[in-house]
Amino acid sequence: MKDPFLQWSKENKYDLSFKFVLFGITPFLGFLYSIIRLNTRSSYWIFFLTGIFFGMAFSVDYGASIDASRHREYFERDFFIGWSEYLSRVSEFFSFDGSVKDLFRDFVSFFVSRFTNNYHWYFLTIASIFGLFSLKSLRYLTSCRGYTLSLFCLLVTFLFLTLNIFNINGVRFGTAAWFSTFIIFRVFVSSNYRLLPLIFVAPLIHISFAVVVVVVLAAVFYQRFLGFRGGDKPLYVIYFLSSVFSFFSVSILQGLEDVLPPLFGRLIESYTDESYMREINDIDATLTGFYFKIAKYLYINFLIFMLILNRRSVFSEFRTSNIFYFLILLMCFVNVFSFVPSLGERFFVFGLPFIAFLWAYVFRFSRYNLLILLIPLVFFRDIYIAFNRFSEVLSVSDLYSSPVYLICKYLLSFS
Repeated sequence: MKDPFLQWSKENKYDLSFKFVLFGITPFLGFLYSIIRLNTRSSYWIFFLTGIFFGMAFSVDYGASIDASRHREYFERDFFIGWSEYLSRVSEFFSFDGSVKDLFRDFVSFFVSRFTNNYHWYFLTIASIFGLFSLKSLRYLTSCRGYTLSLFCLLVTFLFLTLNIFNINGVRFGTAAWFSTFIIFRVFVSSNYRLLPLIFVAPLIHISFAVVVVVVLAAVFYQRFLGFRGGDKPLYVIYFLSSVFSFFSVSILQGLEDVLPPLFGRLIESYTDESYMREINDIDATLTGFYFKIAKYLYINFLIFMLILNRRSVFSEFRTSNIFYFLILLMCFVNVFSFVPSLGERFFVFGLPFIAFLWAYVFRFSRYNLLILLIPLVFFRDIYIAFNRFSEVLSVSDLYSSPVYLICKYLLSFS
């Protein structure tokens, strides 16, 4: 059943043809031109194909400092294993007592490695899945009334897509994030509660998304039985107090180690390891990263504060009211565990698409939109790092090469 909210903008055949001609010259040109009329079916096809070609061209050497180097090694190792070893990993996961944390990476890696040891096919497959769910989620933003090629809309879109295609680097978390985002939009915005059980698939992609399952179920319970009966004020009190509990976040997690199944206990142990957290914090300390991290944290929480102050506008539409409770509950978790990089910081980014959607939908014609102009300043370091990261995995020639050349270079002639 189609959601009447998700409507494509009209386009003419000349515009459509020109996009694909540019893409035929180089995918990058087709991508840039498609931004002009983003909410069209052809633009989304160009974005999806560009994402696939990015995954195909994604290049990483052995021993590189990014996660993709490790995933390349895993994939090339999987080329030599058989069905018995793969099924043993699956069995180990469902025992919740082994070292296998989730199933997605092993599943994709094993099945792609049945026909090739060229890791470019592997990242192409990951990019296809990542691109599919991220674009299906993005449609909820670009379908908002008043969405045009304007500075406000472009900045909100940037906020929505902070978890960009480069995150196929980590394979698991980014894919789980966009899969979960799509399901959450379908459930809370499109009111398709038949898809709610699919949220249980997310922890199979990345085990930490067991947190999202709990938050989604809590949001469903809250909005059904408490929220619309005037019971929402305690939730805001919890939200504002959640930052206080962040000082005890490590202790809270360590106290759960012996209560949860061994798999989760080991995960908590790795997330709260002092040397690991120190390593992450040392990386963030470069380029005045600490100050930008604080600025982002304060800025995003201020945007949420403005949504709370204007909750009457939020509650005037069922599409926004349902997802609003989910966002507040999620941010309570983020604030409590803000000092644990693999939890608070990761799920902070996961929450940004929902903030962007609510802001665009509720404040699209409001004076509050001036606050969105701060995004380039607050996220300046993220933008700078993004350019550096893309340059690590792409060559300059990839930007102006034709699709045929890229296919021959990465899929047919690679050994």
